[in-house]
Amino acid sequence: MKLICTHCFIEKDSSLFSKDKYKKTGHRSRCKECNKIDHLKRYTNDPEGQKERSKNYRQRIKETNPEKLFIHNRKTKLKRDYNLTLEQYEIMLKEQNGVCFLCNSLPNKKLLAVDHCHKTNKVRKLLCSNCNTALGLFKDDINVLNKAISYLKENQWNLNA
Repeated sequence: MKLICTHCFIEKDSSLFSKDKYKKTGHRSRCKECNKIDHLKRYTNDPEGQKERSKNYRQRIKETNPEKLFIHNRKTKLKRDYNLTLEQYEIMLKEQNGVCFLCNSLPNKKLLAVDHCHKTNKVRKLLCSNCNTALGLFKDDINVLNKAISYLKENQWNLNA
């Protein structure tokens, strides 16, 4: 479907417009590019005012609908840090039956962490906070992990006492 932007008056594909369930077309009247340019202008002309408006908006949402803010922040972090959507995270969680890939424990108060390779940034699995931290402390070094495994095997007599 083609739409005409009310700002630049260019006919563009509907995928170039943000969705808006309250509009008849299901999309905003301005294209994403015009919205971006307008936002940058406002931010450049009044950066402190824009920061204040954003802060006030987040505070209103936090007070009126904290779940919405939590979901928004979660989506933003997943996309920014791991290039994952919330739906992709949920699929991974379901595939792991909602438990840590390594120790099979249910997440406590925190959600399962997205484990990723720090060199390639490739997402691996979902881990509990303890397992994710442990791998991070070992710096994903297989040699150190193997040495730790050998150490634990050699000192297993402590567990049988």
